[in-house]
Amino acid sequence: ENMALTGEVKLRAEEARIWIETLTGEPFSNPDDFHESLKTGVTLCKLLNAIVPGTIVEKKINKSSMPFKCMENISYFLKSAREIGVPDPDLFETLDLWNAKDMSLVVNCLHSLGSTAQEIPSFQGPHLGVQRSTANRREFSAAQIQAGRAMPTAATMGNSDMGRAAAAEMLNPTQSFKEQTPAPPPPPPAPAPPAPAPPPPAPAPPLVGKQVVVSGLVNKAEMNGVTGLVTGFDPQ
Repeated sequence: ENMALTGEVKLRAEEARIWIETLTGEPFSNPDDFHESLKTGVTLCKLLNAIVPGTIVEKKINKSSMPFKCMENISYFLKSAREIGVPDPDLFETLDLWNAKDMSLVVNCLHSLGSTAQEIPSFQGPHLGVQRSTANRREFSAAQIQAGRAMPTAATMGNSDMGRAAAAEMLNPTQSFKEQTPAPPPPPPAPAPPAPAPPPPAPAPPLVGKQVVVSGLVNKAEMNGVTGLVTGFDPQ
């Protein structure tokens, strides 16, 4: 009953009541009793059809006050609310409304439905609930996604001092850059060793025999046992 709704929840329930009556064009059966006016599910089904016409087929809405028929209407509402975009965490269970188990969840769901309705281009009715922020989608190339997956995170660096320092650098790269001192340039490469000197020429093979040179002329040669004579020379 409405007595269970207090403080901010009661105020939000009153805002929801005015919004529902405006959209459906029908007053609550009992304006002072939020639960009693909604528990048959009929008003909720009409509300969804006012936001998106034809969401719930009119002939499926049960006018009977039998409990299982009323709970069926509530199920129609929850299923259709999910289909038009109300997040699952914002939906309530059928018994939350039918048995007044948790009416604050019902109020929250109606406000979430109001926020969802504001995102439907064809809906021009009054607003209820906060307007959700517009998503700022960013597109990344396959190379950027792959690079992001390969980048180490603070969780993968462990709890060592080095890991914590690396994680701090990742979280505050500007601060880390200011504190770093420039690294000295690398030393120049060592000169290549000189090429080895060519080996000395092999000595000429010794001549077998002997030769005598007189005034630059060969007068006699004995080579390999052969004696050579030169005109005007007296061999010894």
